[in-house]
Amino acid sequence: MFASSITESQIVSFILSVGVFIAMWFLPYVNSIFSPFSLINKFDNFPQGIISISEVITFCTFILLFVLLTIIVLQSRKTAHR
Repeated sequence: MFASSITESQIVSFILSVGVFIAMWFLPYVNSIFSPFSLINKFDNFPQGIISISEVITFCTFILLFVLLTIIVLQSRKTAHR
């Protein structure tokens, strides 16, 4: 949703979204400093039935962050067209 809000092209939005997803997937392998930011590592326990409150909070925080960023981008675009 956020990628769609910052660009007019659906293709660019798709490429941006896939690029960010791939970057997040391989982030822990690049450097151990980035390991806490990898959502894939946090998702590993969910299919096993292990649900940690810290992982749920992390996912909810990422969701809220990008929903708020999308709202900000759309509001700024709306005020710019007036």
